[in-house]
Amino acid sequence: PRLPIIMSTAYDYRDDFAVWASEAYVVKSSDTTELKETIRRLLSKQ
Repeated sequence: PRLPIIMSTAYDYRDDFAVWASEAYVVKSSDTTELKETIRRLLSKQ
């Protein structure tokens, strides 16, 4: 099965070419709302 890749990092690497291969990018935070919403959005596309 094809699984989406989410980059989750404490640093802003949006302009890094390695990040471009991922389907989503999330900056780490103690609030996991953005990460959970990103996971839901990507899984609903499948």
